[in-house]
Amino acid sequence: MIFEKLFSKENKKDEIVRVKISDEEFNELKIKLSSGDVTVEQGERFAVNFMGKRHYLPIVQLENGRLQLKQRINLIDNGEAHLKVVVPAEVTLDRLDVQTNSGDIEIVDTKVEKAYLKSTEGRVRVRRVAIAESLLESTDGNVTVRNSDLADGKLATYDGEIKVSGSTLSQISLNVTDGDMNLTDVTIDGGSANLKAGNFTLDHAVFKSDYEINNIEGNNTVWSANLKYARVRTANGLNNISFDPQPSGVILTMTTVDGDNVVE
Repeated sequence: MIFEKLFSKENKKDEIVRVKISDEEFNELKIKLSSGDVTVEQGERFAVNFMGKRHYLPIVQLENGRLQLKQRINLIDNGEAHLKVVVPAEVTLDRLDVQTNSGDIEIVDTKVEKAYLKSTEGRVRVRRVAIAESLLESTDGNVTVRNSDLADGKLATYDGEIKVSGSTLSQISLNVTDGDMNLTDVTIDGGSANLKAGNFTLDHAVFKSDYEINNIEGNNTVWSANLKYARVRTANGLNNISFDPQPSGVILTMTTVDGDNVVE
């Protein structure tokens, strides 16, 4: 059932409300907000709940298993709003598309075939998720991946950090314009890391194939990885290579223009 709240003269637009928007089943979810946080998490049954200013309530449309929630485009003020979506544990969503201009996005304990998560001003975070085709992006905020399995896509932030821990990345491109990358306890199969101004740090990794780290202004540091050989280059910095080569390991290529390369 789709639940609707009608506006009246007595309903002030700045009133804080809690509304159950929907409890209908869906296999695709598209959310587009001007302002507000979004959480998608696991639960017993489908549910969509909203808390925030009354005039931040999104418009809801459900058609052929596709649920769409969109705020009115004339929202120009910033205020607290939170949209919470619950998906049953046994469900794998075909597509998850979440965009917010001002707010955080968090996906927890969810299985998705294709996911596009973008915040213009806020963080994007996933925990214990499996995504077959992934695009996680923030213009001004961190992108964080914990205990997850992501494939075929990209993690990107313009002004922020990329943080990955306890996860598997398969054919994922990592891109930061101004910020650091920190990877811990990861399995990496393909893809690459690209930074313009920031430090790259990797601690404990299992590479399934050769890997490249490309930096312009920052240090590259790799500790405890299954490497056969390391190719390093810097125009203005030092190269410090000290590791035990593994015959069955991979080739790591690291470059930076202004910074050091460390492999231990």
